[in-house]
Amino acid sequence: MKSKRTDILILSLLIFLASFGVYFLTASRTVNFIDSGELITVCHTLGVAHPTGYPLYTILGRIFSLFPSSSPAFPVNLMSALFSSVAAVVFFFLVLEIASRLRKACLRKGETYPLVAFSSALIFATSNTLWGSSVQAEVYSLAVLFFVLLLYILLHWEKTGDYRLFFLFFYIYGLSFGDHMLAVLYSVGFLYLIYSKLRRRLFSAKVIIPAVFFFLLGLSIYLYLPIRSSCHPFMNWGNPSDFERFFRHISGWQYRVWMFNQSIGALVHKFGSYILLLLSQYWFLILLAPLGIFSLVKGSKRIFWFLIIIFFSNIVYSLNYDIPDIAPYFLPSFAIFSLFIAIGMDSLYKILLRFGRIAPVVLILCIAPFVANFSSNFCYPDRRAEELGRNILSPLDTGSVALLHYWDFVAPSIYLQQMLGFRRDVLVLDFELLRRSWYVRWLLEQFPDRFSDYARSK
Repeated sequence: MKSKRTDILILSLLIFLASFGVYFLTASRTVNFIDSGELITVCHTLGVAHPTGYPLYTILGRIFSLFPSSSPAFPVNLMSALFSSVAAVVFFFLVLEIASRLRKACLRKGETYPLVAFSSALIFATSNTLWGSSVQAEVYSLAVLFFVLLLYILLHWEKTGDYRLFFLFFYIYGLSFGDHMLAVLYSVGFLYLIYSKLRRRLFSAKVIIPAVFFFLLGLSIYLYLPIRSSCHPFMNWGNPSDFERFFRHISGWQYRVWMFNQSIGALVHKFGSYILLLLSQYWFLILLAPLGIFSLVKGSKRIFWFLIIIFFSNIVYSLNYDIPDIAPYFLPSFAIFSLFIAIGMDSLYKILLRFGRIAPVVLILCIAPFVANFSSNFCYPDRRAEELGRNILSPLDTGSVALLHYWDFVAPSIYLQQMLGFRRDVLVLDFELLRRSWYVRWLLEQFPDRFSDYARSK
């Protein structure tokens, strides 16, 4: 038993080192497109990011920003790499947990093969979208870490009945909202598993009151937003210093126009795009998923429905959210699909054992996503966002105003000006945000000299 535990600890350490090594070597050394420039700046200045604010990510990013580096972006980029590497380790233990229970349910002899969990964790770590979110400053790697950790804790509690794990689950679940509101999509699946275990006991005061308390304790991380906003940091999106603006911010009020407003034809087209995106995560390994689903249905219908509910909740919501950078929103469904592949690998492992050694087969399965996805996630030399920002700002006259219509132009410019001190004399305006009253007030507060005549007229 002690030898087995040692082997598992060694394998988990190898997963972390391999994952972090891959991420470190391929990580961006500078700013990237989309929200990277804004998030890096917010972390360094303890500001308020775009809705829903991401307070936990911001606080953790501030800690990482203190690490010495020639690039202000690199430590925050590495934070994503660290979170995804830990998520791969947790995924390893999650596969061991589920596979061991399936073997027990099917009355099969023998231990769960750690080699299967090891290889499936590396496959998960090098899946396309997770890898891409792990090499730049983004909130999704922490969201994935929380997701797989919550799955593991809840399933372990469901097996042991240890209420310490139950209340820990609720605290971490509340805390996970401080990174990304994707966490709300897990609630139906979580409630299904909890209710199927507790039934009427769920509504007893001894259970529900501590559970709500620990959930709200974790959720209290959002108090960061009004507290920090009242200090007027440079990045103060939405100025959520009062209850109305705070509620609008955490609920993503301004994004509601892009939610659940698409035609059936558009949804069918987006679902086709999702299938292609799913294929790009694992390539031929996707063929193992049906075998895993079959084994899961046969071994534990409760776990199957638990995962399927979350899987489709994530897909339905994300398909109905019409934004261009939607791919990372599907990461929870990709994580569950990785579990299906892992369980399928476990079934395949037992079949191949009859034919002798299978280490070469497992190795091939392990490295396939790495080889297939390496080129699209090799961000080490990628300086396009920084160079674009420099090309926008460099030719402008001193004291110019740059009115930019595209966020991929604005965010790198924010990073260059605030983090690198490049062309701070230029006033960069986001054309889309000029319709927001808080943005106009923010401009008047941050750049009073530029708007002195307007301020006097008011």
